[in-house]
Amino acid sequence: MIDMNQIDLISYSFKKKEKLGIIKKLLLVEEKSICFELGCGHGALSYVFRNEKGKWISADIDWENVKATKEVVQSNVIQVNPIKLPFKNKTFDVIVCIDFLEHIKEDVFCVMELSRVLKDDGFLLVATPTTGKMLILNKIKKIIGLTMEKYGHVREGYSQNELSELLIKANLAPTTVYFYSYFFTETIEMLLNRIYIMINKNNSKKRDGIIAPCSIKEYEKHKILFKLFKMIYPILWYVSRLDYLLKFLGAYAIIIKAKK
Repeated sequence: MIDMNQIDLISYSFKKKEKLGIIKKLLLVEEKSICFELGCGHGALSYVFRNEKGKWISADIDWENVKATKEVVQSNVIQVNPIKLPFKNKTFDVIVCIDFLEHIKEDVFCVMELSRVLKDDGFLLVATPTTGKMLILNKIKKIIGLTMEKYGHVREGYSQNELSELLIKANLAPTTVYFYSYFFTETIEMLLNRIYIMINKNNSKKRDGIIAPCSIKEYEKHKILFKLFKMIYPILWYVSRLDYLLKFLGAYAIIIKAKK
């Protein structure tokens, strides 16, 4: 059974929609491409990727996420050790690593491993949160209880220089950089995450935290809340457009495309 609820959540998340739009611009995949997704989470992006070209394998370190993704895409989903991937050198034409590196301590070794399994003419897309002095919402999150632990993070994020250096050390050359999720979009996302944590009594730890439903059961449990959110969605959309006025404060997320 395909969990369309997870797909539905993307269409009602300003941040996820913006991220997906950027990924689709950068994800130039051919029919014959062999593709790997590290950090499949709950499977929403995995479903989107499989509707693009290429043959896909999705993976995560968290078994609960692997099971959730299998509910969505049915096959080619595996649990892995991110610093010892079960693939030969130069296996993949395309690798995507979306919102994953901030969740693991061994980020350097993970990126080196991704470089190892990437073909010489292949490319990697990596997305992470950003960090910096101007990003005041990162400080507010801690004050209202949205700690790194709630997100499943081991680090706040990366600056553009930090993420680029991480890729360069692994013999990957950054070619394109996109920033997204500015002040108002991030504020909406932050408040929704705080509300979800307040009403959700599931405190089981997952690789990607406890800020969003990861199963059909959790989605159904809070169905009324999601319906209410959809009702006010148009108003929040107009609020999110105010991002253009405060871009000078910086973005809260980054995507980099890098080639071997």
